[in-house]
Amino acid sequence: MCALCGVIILVQTAHHNMFHSVSTTTQARLGIASACWLCAQLHWLGWAYMLEFRGKNVFLHVWIASVLFFAASVALLCALLRASAPGLGVGGGAHGSGGVPAGITVGNKKAK
Repeated sequence: MCALCGVIILVQTAHHNMFHSVSTTTQARLGIASACWLCAQLHWLGWAYMLEFRGKNVFLHVWIASVLFFAASVALLCALLRASAPGLGVGGGAHGSGGVPAGITVGNKKAK
């Protein structure tokens, strides 16, 4: 939970520096990804509590919750990368150069 507080403080502090020109669509994606991450974290914690403190046989549930938490973490990381470096084409490649920043040489072709 302390890590979540740290992430929230870090994002709020960096918000004015990194995301000042972020569109509302990107902000909505960041909000959705953050909410999914929080739900996945709480889901995992619930099953882990049942396993550790109640002694229930919920190993499969913990494993499934771990996979969901990993996916939510990757989604949040991708959303943060897209928001902080839109010109790099992280995960999209829709900038006309196949996701390569302008001026970078790939093989023997230079990006436009």
